[in-house]
Amino acid sequence: MRRRKFNFYSAKTLVKYRKYASFDGVNDYILIDNNTSASDNYTITFSFKIDPISTTRHFISTTVGSGNKMKIGILSNNNIQLRTRVGGPISSVDVGFTNDLFGKWNTLTIVRRNVSDNNVGIRLNKNPYVLLNQGTGTASNWNTVGRDETGIYFSGDIRELKIWDKALNEDEAAESTLTSYTSPQPNLVCYYKFDGNALDSSGNNRHGTEFNGVKYLEEIL
Repeated sequence: MRRRKFNFYSAKTLVKYRKYASFDGVNDYILIDNNTSASDNYTITFSFKIDPISTTRHFISTTVGSGNKMKIGILSNNNIQLRTRVGGPISSVDVGFTNDLFGKWNTLTIVRRNVSDNNVGIRLNKNPYVLLNQGTGTASNWNTVGRDETGIYFSGDIRELKIWDKALNEDEAAESTLTSYTSPQPNLVCYYKFDGNALDSSGNNRHGTEFNGVKYLEEIL
């Protein structure tokens, strides 16, 4: 009697995770080693998630301290705002309300595409770009994540922070917001996946320095 052979296969499920840095809004933040001048062409993209709290909090800003500065955050009325003071008085532009953005991932893109006109474009998700004249002075580098120069901290989550030393076009910027790169990319000078740490994945070793217990979390996709 011939024996019948059976093949047994083990079932494996590939689980994917979304990893991010979580800020408590009290005193935690990250300084990043970004050498790209905000006075030159550049692009910044990142994803964020916020909770519905009625306080001002800032995602990312230029140098902590006095002098020229730029920052982007959420005001107490839940409106996202880009604010600058470069070679003149403070100027600002409202990007969009966040009332329908709570508890889910959203994207922000900041682009300086034409140095001669001093305009910075900022885009929330797939909305049209909003322009702001950042001033004619020399701006500091975008190098602080989770607070601004006055000590106002961000409460929420940030992931896939990328800084490019060129002005990406619309298609390139969309790819930047959606792609997790596994190898160095041309003109990508800083790349923070926040995969359990603030290390730079661009290949340029511009690692971040954490302060006051930034948490690194993950969620199943």
